[in-house]
Amino acid sequence: MRWRLILLFASAVATAVVATEAPFDPYADGKQAYVTRCVPCHARKKVDLIPSAYSQRGLWEMINKMAPMSRLDYYAQTQLMTYLEAVRNGTAKLTVTILPPASQSLPTTSTNDFATARELYVTQCASCHAHKIEPIQPGKHSEIKLKEWVQRMGPIAKLAPAQTELVGRYLEAVRIGKAALPGAPVAKQK
Repeated sequence: MRWRLILLFASAVATAVVATEAPFDPYADGKQAYVTRCVPCHARKKVDLIPSAYSQRGLWEMINKMAPMSRLDYYAQTQLMTYLEAVRNGTAKLTVTILPPASQSLPTTSTNDFATARELYVTQCASCHAHKIEPIQPGKHSEIKLKEWVQRMGPIAKLAPAQTELVGRYLEAVRIGKAALPGAPVAKQK
């Protein structure tokens, strides 16, 4: 009887030592919702999801707006918000990023496309930014941050995705000094 208890105790200890528990992840459900419900559409439509581009309130409003389309229940919606808020604050990292690597160069833009992009910028962007909102200053932002802003502002300016991309290429050319905003001198290349 004694040996049976010793063997039983030894096997329990051995099982406890061998079985290591996975570390607790407070964002597991939010990550799962992000990967299964957000990434498929955002990747297909090439719309970047960058939590740091939003305020806390803006992030919550965006999730509330997208939840019915993504078929998220209240629990998944709350977990997604918690996860994306942690990403926004820098305490967690996105498991899947939709942004292309920063090293990719912009596709070439023909002169006609460049003129169209400049016209779109004047009619759709500068109409508000020149008078009502802070002027656009592409040189103050990194390539990724500029892309974030253009993607975020495209729908607000009522631009189609192709038009948003054209304006983004134009503003990137302004940022690196290969073009100038209307009424501004061309910056010297560094």
